[in-house]
Amino acid sequence: MPYSDQELDATTRLRNLSEVGAAVEVDDNIPPRRYFRSGMEMIRMANVYMDEGNYENAFILYSKFITLFVEKLPQHPCYREALPMDKANIKRKLNDVFPRAEKLKLHLKDRYAKEHDKFLVEKVETTFSEAD
Repeated sequence: MPYSDQELDATTRLRNLSEVGAAVEVDDNIPPRRYFRSGMEMIRMANVYMDEGNYENAFILYSKFITLFVEKLPQHPCYREALPMDKANIKRKLNDVFPRAEKLKLHLKDRYAKEHDKFLVEKVETTFSEAD
């Protein structure tokens, strides 16, 4: 996975992780109500991942949720016909998910920076031990 390589700096790893999260396609043949249901399942699974400490997968699902409902689904030809209640529920979830995703992003960036620093130290130590 391009975001698990400790040789990469934290910013690059986070960018790679964000690209995975942004990879969302909407099929115009699938009604928006199915996307609304799928979105709720995405949030449920992201919360499970958070509880398990699987922060990368949680971040990916939060990012996919945001991308789907902010960028992609509003372009669906039938989006205007979606129930106002469904749209309101998603809007409430977005207000909850945005801060979670940002907080998680900061946590991952910090963790990735520490892992990269550790990788660099070990690389230098290995180089010196091989030179002896």
